[in-house]
Amino acid sequence: MDNVLFAVDDSLIATITLNRDAARNAISNAMAVELLDCLNEAEEQRARIIVLRAQPGTSVWCAGHDLRDLNPSALEEENLSLEVCRRIQASPLPVIAAVEGQVFGGGLLLLLCCDLVVATKDASIAFSANKLGIPLEPHWYAYLISTVGLHMAKQLLLTAAPIRAEDAHRSGLYNRLVAASELDASVA
Repeated sequence: MDNVLFAVDDSLIATITLNRDAARNAISNAMAVELLDCLNEAEEQRARIIVLRAQPGTSVWCAGHDLRDLNPSALEEENLSLEVCRRIQASPLPVIAAVEGQVFGGGLLLLLCCDLVVATKDASIAFSANKLGIPLEPHWYAYLISTVGLHMAKQLLLTAAPIRAEDAHRSGLYNRLVAASELDASVA
């Protein structure tokens, strides 16, 4: 696996690391397949929990789906990024997102599907899918609204402007904000 790193430690904590910094950790179809394999492997190895993170010090945690692999005529049916989101939601293991760097588009959906989100104090979020003309099925919007509330969802969807980590924390997108140097310890 090149796009994703996977490890299970002695405490049975599975860590899945997004490893496409040069592509802003945008989820290509190949990366999505690797993520799905890692989620399955965590269960097979009887991990107690999954930590989903990017490389330490990255500027973008996840930029969503790699647009080069997106099929506009079948956005919901053939979008492997959304399959990763559904798989995380269905996982019997708790999934913690350790967010460092910016989150864009489908990266927001990815962290919404995690059970807990610990983010660094500079981890901003922008939902650019609508701006790019990439509509989602209504249930994804409903999921966003149920998490952040109607007005914050409208702000994210209509402006595509980034919100600061503090605002993401207040709106319920992040469970905890920490300094970058404290991210690993806080997640542990």
